[in-house]
Amino acid sequence: MAFLVIANVFGMLLFIFLFWRRLKEDYSSDIIFSTALTTLLGLGVALFIALYVFPKYWFWITFVGASIGMLVGVVKYNLRIYEVIEGMVISLLPWLGLVYLVMAVSSRSAIVLVGFAIVLLCLVIYGVLNKYYKGFSWYKSGKVGFAGITTLGVYFLARAVVAIASSDMLSFIGKYEVVVSALATFVCFAALFRLSKKAV
Repeated sequence: MAFLVIANVFGMLLFIFLFWRRLKEDYSSDIIFSTALTTLLGLGVALFIALYVFPKYWFWITFVGASIGMLVGVVKYNLRIYEVIEGMVISLLPWLGLVYLVMAVSSRSAIVLVGFAIVLLCLVIYGVLNKYYKGFSWYKSGKVGFAGITTLGVYFLARAVVAIASSDMLSFIGKYEVVVSALATFVCFAALFRLSKKAV
């Protein structure tokens, strides 16, 4: 438990730093940190509810809580949502990966280690896409957000695939995981399609 607490504290600080680093060219530090804090507040409240009421659903409840917190910042400061989503993806994934790693070590579970491997793969995918996406001829808009939304879609798709084979991962919700993850994948790629059609 102590290692999980340390991992979460470190992950939270890493999230704030990465989020600021990703958006600092376009927004003031005050706006970035305020949005990060509302995201953390939403995530924290959701995690509290999950742990004490619905512990099996901790991943999805905290995902919704963090998303609501992010949207508060987007609406309050009139931020570009795709850009903020991209910042959230690259900032939250390392934190999630760290949590999976600690859980895998403490529980000695190979399936939880798969969760860490998926996050690691998504980070690599994000890095490659972020570097080369403007060169994709079919991505006509060239808008920021491609790497983040694609990576998020790949992550949820991977969750759906893993859930078909096994529902034992600590962040899975049993037989419903495939449906929920598949729906999240569809939403991500629908958003990506919409983004690709926007004019520069």
